[in-house]
Amino acid sequence: MRGHLRKVNARLKTSIIASFAILIVLFAAARDARSADMTATFLVATRDMPDAMFRRTVILMIPSPQVPLVAGVIINQPTQVPLVKLYQDAARSKSETAFFGGPVETDTPSLILRAATPPEKSSSLIDDIYLTTDTDAIARLLKSRDGGEMRLILGRAQWLKEQLHSEIVAGAWYAVPAKSELVFSDPKSLWTTLVARGELMEARAPRPRAVAVRRAAAQVKSTRVERQKTSNDAKKFISGIYECLELRSVATPRGGLAGAIVNDVAAAIENRDRRGKCRDTSRRPSVARQARVGECQAWRRIRRADRGPG
Repeated sequence: MRGHLRKVNARLKTSIIASFAILIVLFAAARDARSADMTATFLVATRDMPDAMFRRTVILMIPSPQVPLVAGVIINQPTQVPLVKLYQDAARSKSETAFFGGPVETDTPSLILRAATPPEKSSSLIDDIYLTTDTDAIARLLKSRDGGEMRLILGRAQWLKEQLHSEIVAGAWYAVPAKSELVFSDPKSLWTTLVARGELMEARAPRPRAVAVRRAAAQVKSTRVERQKTSNDAKKFISGIYECLELRSVATPRGGLAGAIVNDVAAAIENRDRRGKCRDTSRRPSVARQARVGECQAWRRIRRADRGPG
């Protein structure tokens, strides 16, 4: 009897462990699906976007045709290709053109449209905004006379999930919540509107480590530029005094003018100027003060040279 109970308990423990394992796997899969699903999001290129193809672009994220990837279509880059050239039966204005959606499969069309009810073979993006990639459905919708707002987009952009995340962290993109009223707005002003919104979001939110590092690097670069400017000014100053000495035929030590200034500074510190400009104090003279003393000594030499012997 006891042996039978042990077997039952062992089976119960095994089934419980297996159930927990299945739950953990399902939870992880759901978490990955949520992180990969970026629909209802605008990717807005920042002002520091390094890739010329994506500068000043706004991308509407869409369901990816391939599960490991995330995808989106550019919605603010109209082409010069009229819709009626691609779809001769399209009941659209002759001035309407297709949009460039991204560098991937540029011969594959996608149609974004606004509709009160879901069109055939379409997926929902935001509120009443839908997307279809079915070629027959696209042709029928473009041919329809009662069609509302539509945009035909050629190609798409896509990334590995980790790749896109790293680009966002590096400061190439702002992830801005998508609004249905902006999808069909003026493409010329859309990026300006959304990049300002992205910058405001970044200013209000805690800065990620990568953003802080990027800003610190910019500050270091600025400091280096200032130091280089100061160094150049010092070189110009020294070269100017050197020219004055050359014009007056004043000999300088072998170390050049810099050596002469250093010698004069050392002599001034050691002897102390009796006139009170370099009186003894308990503090060590600063570098700037030493430079001023050296300049005074150099000009004294110039005046002595002008007066001549005797």
